[in-house]
Amino acid sequence: MNKILIVDDEEEMQLFYKELLKDSYKLFFFKNVNQINKFLTDNEINLMLLDLMLSKEDCFGLLNKIKCIKKCKNLKIIVISCDGYADQLKKIYPDISIFKKSFDKKKILNEIKNIMQTVML
Repeated sequence: MNKILIVDDEEEMQLFYKELLKDSYKLFFFKNVNQINKFLTDNEINLMLLDLMLSKEDCFGLLNKIKCIKKCKNLKIIVISCDGYADQLKKIYPDISIFKKSFDKKKILNEIKNIMQTVML
């Protein structure tokens, strides 16, 4: 079963993702970036959904660290961002998908399905 790591500090967003994806994917949830490095070093994940605006967290630093983790070589990333960061993110990380915080449920589900069709563990 394909695996998705969801990094979001809002309970309601975690519940939203759980309801949307639980029947099709194995889900892992984190509220902050502190434990993610070890998790990604020990586990192979197909996709990460990352809320860029975690409180007091350096998500740009996390994105840079992921590049150095061997098991993340093929990790696909969807970043949930505010308006101001989308262009900057695309310049630095051209391979990630970006959704603005008020995304359409069907659009993100379609993006997840499309990504999952291209990856296999």
